[in-house]
Formats: sequence, structure tokens, C-alpha cells
Amino acid sequence: NVYRTDAGWGYDIRSLGRTLIHQPTLPGRAGQGGFKTAEQARRVGEAVEHKLRSGLFPPMLTQPELDSLLRDPSTP
Repeated sequence: NVYRTDAGWGYDIRSLGRTLIHQPTLPGRAGQGGFKTAEQARRVGEAVEHKLRSGLFPPMLTQPELDSLLRDPSTP
């Protein structure tokens, strides 16, 4: 679930009616900046959800993983 914030975009990961992760800011970055686009928030949220489903907790993303997910897929 992605949503608009004052600082950009964020995402929530929910399971069985409970919010497991509420991420209104870019993870691993200083400050309170959100994702620039809803698409970035969706891609990162899906990657974190995949790690959770794979049994990884906490479902941390490496910096290269995050950089890749934030990159515009239409840019080579």
C-alpha cells in the first residue's frame, strides 16, 4: 500500500489486518525525505515484502539493492 506524505511517498506492509511496516521515509537515508514517486515506494515495498515472505527479519535492503529499486527503469 503506497500513500502520499508531506515529504513525498511512503509505503505500508500489512498482514492479517495489522501494519507490519510503516515506511514514510526513504530507508537508510538521513533526514525525513520520502520516495520521489509512488512507483519507487511500490518497488521498494514489494522488495521488502518479498524478503519478509522469504523469512528474512528484519527485511533490510542493501544500499545497492535500494539504489537499483530507486533508479528509473526507463533510464539505461
